[in-house]
Amino acid sequence: MTAEESIKPRLAHRRTTWPKLAPVIGDVIFWEDGDAEKIGEGFFSTVFKFHHRPSDEIVAVKVAGNIDHQEEREILLREVALLKKLSHPNIIRYLGLCAKDGAFHPVLELINGGSLNGLLTDHSITLSWPEKIQFCRDIAKGMHYLHSNSVFHRDLKSRNCLIHMSEMSGRKIVVADFGLAREVAGDTMTPRKMSVVGSAFSMAPELLNGELYNSKVDVFSFGILVCEIMARVDADPDELPRTDNFGLDLNKFSLICPDCPVDLVELVQKCTEVNNPLSRPSFGDILEKIQNLGCDVRKCMNERHPVNEIPPSSIVSQASLQKSRGRKCLPASVASLKRNNSLPGLEGKCCLEPNNH
Repeated sequence: MTAEESIKPRLAHRRTTWPKLAPVIGDVIFWEDGDAEKIGEGFFSTVFKFHHRPSDEIVAVKVAGNIDHQEEREILLREVALLKKLSHPNIIRYLGLCAKDGAFHPVLELINGGSLNGLLTDHSITLSWPEKIQFCRDIAKGMHYLHSNSVFHRDLKSRNCLIHMSEMSGRKIVVADFGLAREVAGDTMTPRKMSVVGSAFSMAPELLNGELYNSKVDVFSFGILVCEIMARVDADPDELPRTDNFGLDLNKFSLICPDCPVDLVELVQKCTEVNNPLSRPSFGDILEKIQNLGCDVRKCMNERHPVNEIPPSSIVSQASLQKSRGRKCLPASVASLKRNNSLPGLEGKCCLEPNNH
């Protein structure tokens, strides 16, 4: 029996185990034909670095945590169907499926530089202001593409942004993890009832409060993410000051990041608008603003600070922030946000009303 003949029965068997997946099946590889190394874990899945021996290719395989559970099967089906439609340099690339234990799991390009969160929190690595601006630009490009194709990400954060390293072009940010993303039919600007999903520290207030929402929830998350990049802090309220209504405390943020370009602070303020979510800018507007800012940032930073990097001493701890503002504890609403974001086993994910996708 040839190798091709031996593969066909296996493929046919797996297809019959999950008929719904047949329409989205592309190239299929098999788990037993490679070597796997765990490199990450999320709410619904575990990601493995996978060396496919027959082709000698190295890819990423996203294995669902409980493939027998109906909700997780549906999430995987939606993610695979969506990823097959997407093609952009700043969006993770879908390559096919991996057959494992009678089920199929997405095969993705392997991004070689780790997560953006890992880079930002490693202060032994120096990042220039122009490079930080480039990170924001890369993410805005990817998100503009998604929104132009009626896709809401709904879980945009530094841990879901990966770094592609290249000797020629340096670091490039790729938006990943589409497990909670949704493709929306019709008008994407009209707020509608959808699931309360995402990571609490990055979620827009209207989403956290279970209200109607639209694509602007991604814009709010982007504003929080820009703060993470600029100040090199986590979105945790212990590091990134928040207001009582889950917004961003820009006054206290300025203590953490005193050298942040004024135009970028203004953009963050617009992105994290709480009272009127519809007034948040589109990613097209955001991209234009960042591109214009990038042209002037070197000159601006050289005039304001001799080194294009926030000194470690300017990253103020929450304890010193509390002392400076005369407050001994977080606002009650933000303390609640922290509790919700650290539920055992959820790893910072919030996923309520799972059937109202």
